[in-house]
Amino acid sequence: MKTGEDQAKLYAEITDKLGVDMAYVVGASEGGFIGSNYALHFPERVEKLTLLGPMGYAGATQSIIRIMFAQFFPLKPVQERTFRWAFSDSPHLTEEFGEWFHLIMTGLNPAKVSPMPLTAEARQSLSVPVLFVFGKGDNLVGDHEKARGLVQVNLNVRVEVVDAGHLMAAEQPKQVNALITRFFVGE
Repeated sequence: MKTGEDQAKLYAEITDKLGVDMAYVVGASEGGFIGSNYALHFPERVEKLTLLGPMGYAGATQSIIRIMFAQFFPLKPVQERTFRWAFSDSPHLTEEFGEWFHLIMTGLNPAKVSPMPLTAEARQSLSVPVLFVFGKGDNLVGDHEKARGLVQVNLNVRVEVVDAGHLMAAEQPKQVNALITRFFVGE
């Protein structure tokens, strides 16, 4: 896969095999980039789209540099500081996701399409209803107000901001699940 469209085609093939013609789609972090591409290239297959701290919607340059630093210098203290900066200071989340982050940083992840920022044209051409949930403390996405400004140009968009970092669904599960449920059922 080389492009977001290639990635979207893969997910269309997967949903074909599963017999899913249309679905509610939720994507978090890089999954937000994947879900966005799926909705851009196969809008007829997406009922509604929820994006939690999605990559590809705000300037990610600082994030990319910081993550690359942690990959190039795979020292435990560097990776631990990067995890706390990127995701959370919460001991619970560090315990639950710290080893996963270490594995990602040491290269045990598959080749993939990099979640680079979507163009203004791509952001504006999303035709399905979209709920964006940004975290006030999400250093990977960056400034949630800047991200809000980039996405609210589309009439099909609703934006919510929660008091959480990048792992918002783990930090604030009740609040995030309630936002998703209300959006999907039309409240």
